[in-house]
Amino acid sequence: MICKNCGHTVSPNDSFCGECGAKIQQDEQKHVEAVRTHQPETVHIQQTPIINKEQLNSQSRVLVNEGKTFFSQAFKNHDQAFAQPNHFSPLLSVILIGLGLLIAALFLFIMLPSEINALGISKTGMIFKFIMSLLIFIAVFIAATFLLARFAINPALTFKKVLSDYVLINSFSFLIFLTGLLLIILYSYTFGLGIIFISAVLFAFSPLYLIGKYSSHVQPGIPSFYTIIIYILAISVAFIIFGESTITSITRAFAAASGSLLDGMFNSFNGY
Repeated sequence: MICKNCGHTVSPNDSFCGECGAKIQQDEQKHVEAVRTHQPETVHIQQTPIINKEQLNSQSRVLVNEGKTFFSQAFKNHDQAFAQPNHFSPLLSVILIGLGLLIAALFLFIMLPSEINALGISKTGMIFKFIMSLLIFIAVFIAATFLLARFAINPALTFKKVLSDYVLINSFSFLIFLTGLLLIILYSYTFGLGIIFISAVLFAFSPLYLIGKYSSHVQPGIPSFYTIIIYILAISVAFIIFGESTITSITRAFAAASGSLLDGMFNSFNGY
């Protein structure tokens, strides 16, 4: 410790300075010593990693090339793709599903008349509900196909492979679906609804084609016939839970806003 009066060094237990006799103030002295011995805290600044533009461009080019290969196989030789263990990246599959749902939402927005808001029905809300229901159905189809193919046919089958094959085989089904929406936009209601129904059947039963393809390369643990029955039952339950109310509400709203023509069609459908 240091005497404040003369600067002489004193013991921490001294009450008076031995050099000048001044009284030592313990509290103030301790504060001075603490200030002298205090070391400033080192602040570590974490640097944000810089995005490698070259790597990003390279990944984009790979994704674009993969997309070109995808569409070349989707409309030419998808059977060969199913037989091979290779598959497209999950990122590409998710992007294609999201892009397809976005395009479908745009078509629905154009198709549904603006007068629907006057009926107390939210046009945007109805489209959102339809797209979410469609997404749930796609997820159910893919999950059911994977579970059945994995546990009943080939235990080595991966989810990435099933996801890739399902998106690949339904590229044509999606084009049929958009064609149906386009026909409805052009006021060809009966033909358009028929085309949409065909696309829905293709979406629902395309997994059966995949299951058949997977079964042809290995010896299945369960006969394919029973696997198909299990799949149909699972999809039927999913439709009852998720799809019936959505399809009914959308059909009613569109029929009410589009006049007596669609209203008559809706009543005829209910008659069956």
